[in-house]
Amino acid sequence: MAGMSFHYSSCFFLLLFILVQANIGQFDEYWMRRAEKAWKAAMKAFNPNPEEATFRFNAHVAKMINSTRRNLTVNKEGECVATNPIDRCWRCDKDWEKNRRKLADCVLGLGRKTVGGKHGRTYVLTSAADDDLGNPKPGTLCHAVIQKEPLWIVFAKSMIIQLKQELMMTSDKTIDGRGKNVHITKGAGKPTIISHGNRFVAPQNDAAREVTKREYAQESEWKNWQWTSENDEMKNGAFFVQSGNSRPLPTADMIKANPGSWVTRLIRFS
Repeated sequence: MAGMSFHYSSCFFLLLFILVQANIGQFDEYWMRRAEKAWKAAMKAFNPNPEEATFRFNAHVAKMINSTRRNLTVNKEGECVATNPIDRCWRCDKDWEKNRRKLADCVLGLGRKTVGGKHGRTYVLTSAADDDLGNPKPGTLCHAVIQKEPLWIVFAKSMIIQLKQELMMTSDKTIDGRGKNVHITKGAGKPTIISHGNRFVAPQNDAAREVTKREYAQESEWKNWQWTSENDEMKNGAFFVQSGNSRPLPTADMIKANPGSWVTRLIRFS
């Protein structure tokens, strides 16, 4: 989606860590063992009851929405007001940067038992390079995520990272881009986008209003990509061209998203 300048605000984030089988033939036995270990760790932290996880998450959001209605007159330059459950957990702490790992205690939803790199050392990314997948340089994202130990990964500066191949990420890692402007693009050859309850605001340029621009692939290829949109709010002529199976998961495994119109209230002070 290069060349677009969408202002993107998300009401809910459903983080789906998908094991993309791109280039699977290149995996050696070592990486297969690492993948098996990571899968077991993910299953241990995963909440297998989507209805219960959804209820808990929605209860937090409903509480924030009601609180927001009572605080709409607060000056944005005045007292800190966090209007969604994740922000409320850390944003109003003026010393949050000294205690970044508090974010690990803010997790909600299906993966709320995860801790990421909370118990590991801090790894500072100093380079946006992605030139050698087999032997990545220290200070790069690809080097950080393949380390065997838990790591809390932060950025020394704002950067744009363009991945040449899929990101091989091991367990117990947190990528914390707060305080910097970070964009991580590309990666696996068959991207998956499942957009629920988001808001897309298009620029005035008519040629840049399509959220799902696929300039680098023919329709015969991208028509099978899993790109879906549900309850999203499209502003100023923005539009989303869906592709692939609209229901890739069984109903019991789906979490219904609230509409994108909730975004304004949830991120008012973000």
